[in-house]
Amino acid sequence: MPDDIDELITLADQLARRVRETDLYKAFTSAKTAFDADPKANDLVQAYQKEATDLHRREQEMLPVEPAQKRRVKEMEDAISMHQVCLRYLAAQTHFSRLLMALHDHIDAALFPNDGEAETGGAPSGPVAAGAAGAKKKPEPPREPSRIIIP
Repeated sequence: MPDDIDELITLADQLARRVRETDLYKAFTSAKTAFDADPKANDLVQAYQKEATDLHRREQEMLPVEPAQKRRVKEMEDAISMHQVCLRYLAAQTHFSRLLMALHDHIDAALFPNDGEAETGGAPSGPVAAGAAGAKKKPEPPREPSRIIIP
């Protein structure tokens, strides 16, 4: 059994090395470095996350939300969407995350190829069923990134 684990760890290391060679990884690390070095970008994102989290919490708890708070969140979103470092980082993060999700979905589909056939008429329904159904397909091209940034 330990040999199996050692072999899997070796394969995981090889996969990680290969991922580091991709343009998506290189773009992500470059954009992250630029983002980390830009105090204004970091301040914008931190302020936005704090305000948006509070707004979301208040909405979930059905507490009153001031129009001014919604307006501040919208203004912060607009400021982030006009900041080139934030945009570049968000786009690179989105594209790189999709690569990692595609790898995960492919492994999930390979591990659980027939999971849930009886309940779904043959459609995959493993732990990541939504992605597993198309796991062997090439990942779809990146879409427009969302406005929320999670550094």
